Amino acid sequence: GSLWLHLLTAEAALASGRIDLADGALAADALGLPGTGPLIHAQATRFRASIGAAKGDVERADESFKQAAAAFREYGTPFYLACTELEHAEWLAAQDRAEEATPLAAEARGVFERLRATPWLERADELAAKLPVPASSTS
Repeated sequence: GSLWLHLLTAEAALASGRIDLADGALAADALGLPGTGPLIHAQATRFRASIGAAKGDVERADESFKQAAAAFREYGTPFYLACTELEHAEWLAAQDRAEEATPLAAEARGVFERLRATPWLERADELAAKLPVPASSTS
């Protein structure tokens, strides 16, 4: 219904760099109503993380990415979990926090590879090329 429309509006606005429109779509009263499903709430949290990141609100971005990822993990939605992890990793890399970004990006890439989500896999590969190779656990 209309809740998904708010999320789609927010997603499209974020993709086109219209942070103000995305913020407005998520500020809609409908997204805060009791009875809002957990996946809608998790998606809204994911998009709020991206809004926080775009606005330079480090605390909001970090916390919202973590909350969204935890919810997607809890509800068994690997694609949305991987999307959230990749977006979090991209933001962490932009914050010069590559050591935190690397494991998130690697986990997300594995999911996209398994699901054959080509556009997301290409995006993950683009980020991986910018991140340091994780240290080997062998001596």
